[in-house]
Amino acid sequence: EGADGSIVAEEVDEDAAAFCLDVLVGVTLRNRDRVRTCLPLVYGLLRQLVQTAKTPSALAERAIFEVLRLCRKLLPHKEELADELLDSLRLMFALEPAVADAFLERIVRELGHLVAECGGHVRGAKGWETVCKLLMASARHPDAAAHGFEALRAIVEGAPTESDGESVKPGSAEANGDGHHAAAADDDARTSSTPGTRRAFHLRPWNIRACVEAVGAFVDAHEGGDERSIAAVGLISSAATATERWCSGNADGGAMAVAAARMMVSPNHPSAGNSPVEAINALRAETIAGAWTDCVSKLVAVAVGEDRAAVRDDAILTLQRVLLASDGLNAPATHWCGVCSGVLMPVLEAMGERVRAAPRGDAKAIAERTARLGVSCVAKAFLQYLPAMLTAATPAQFAAAWTEVLDRNAEVLKHARSEELQEAVPEAVKNMLLVMSAQGVLAPGAPEGIWETTWKKAAAIDAGLTPAIVGAK
Repeated sequence: EGADGSIVAEEVDEDAAAFCLDVLVGVTLRNRDRVRTCLPLVYGLLRQLVQTAKTPSALAERAIFEVLRLCRKLLPHKEELADELLDSLRLMFALEPAVADAFLERIVRELGHLVAECGGHVRGAKGWETVCKLLMASARHPDAAAHGFEALRAIVEGAPTESDGESVKPGSAEANGDGHHAAAADDDARTSSTPGTRRAFHLRPWNIRACVEAVGAFVDAHEGGDERSIAAVGLISSAATATERWCSGNADGGAMAVAAARMMVSPNHPSAGNSPVEAINALRAETIAGAWTDCVSKLVAVAVGEDRAAVRDDAILTLQRVLLASDGLNAPATHWCGVCSGVLMPVLEAMGERVRAAPRGDAKAIAERTARLGVSCVAKAFLQYLPAMLTAATPAQFAAAWTEVLDRNAEVLKHARSEELQEAVPEAVKNMLLVMSAQGVLAPGAPEGIWETTWKKAAAIDAGLTPAIVGAK
């Protein structure tokens, strides 16, 4: 035995190792009050068995699933050891590829059971990161992917209830999903799902980025076809909705933000723990720069880079919903200027390039359908956050941003061949012109010559886009 509790041996006697494993695991589970003493010995043996397994074998299988069994059995009783128990799952990353491939389906199924039974006892970011990394590894595995995705869905949205007819009372043990009443669970800000539909979910500010990264792997993977990738896009939407809810603090009075202030110590927000208001402000800043941006960035990447049209188009529609539903973030006005330049303009640019590069025939029609969705998404988001951008940007900055919007739309139209896209671009521009005029942004004598520049560029898009549409001569 090594100084760190590891078992040192040149070769593994399988019978002896199996006997030792049975004894050590049995003693550990029967002596929960002495777990800290037993675990190093158990993990030492498990580590050796896992790391020395070059091919699938009965002993390797025993070792792998004893790691998972220990987590499932001990987590409900030893929450203070949650990080240590879940850290043991990282042994899976040491498996030889052949061994991992042989057992990955069962590993991921067991992880799903672990999430369902013990998710409420996992409090730390590190433990969730381990779980999400393992689930992410299943995204491209033909047998394991379905189980991995369902486990992620259970984390993000909650698992289906066993009884469709039973409602779950808010604040009940069932609503919290872990057998604890709400009053005793304030420190974890546990939240319930919609009564009668799904169990409590486990998405939290301290695990959401790991979840979104894992979900992104399922969006990109082809296992499960377009349907699963589109369902994964839906999980990103659910994650973005959660960020809006946390940042507003309206649903829980800031309970989640207070919990996050304790879990996510940030040097940038040392006063986060002083009050719910300061906790919400700190969580808002961290979430907008982190998890919300992760969600939007992934949707943009799929919208502009995915080859499968159904997945790509769904990502654009989801991006539109996320952007239009993000008022609850209460983000600073400067944030929306960044979204305009860093999200909306790249989407429009990609739409123009896709239409330009698409060959004639079905490929062209499919590219133009995507472009119509992209043009609509950009126009709606631009108008929704127009007041914020006007507040944050100088007249010169806004004029430059608006000019780019017009130029990008013109580029899409330049390569359009279908009547639908040829009508969609001028219609989107017209809507923006009408709203900007109604809000006093577009008027004769406006700063930076925006009035004159606008109509010159608008007329190049469509001859009917003249000052007359806003009642001017």
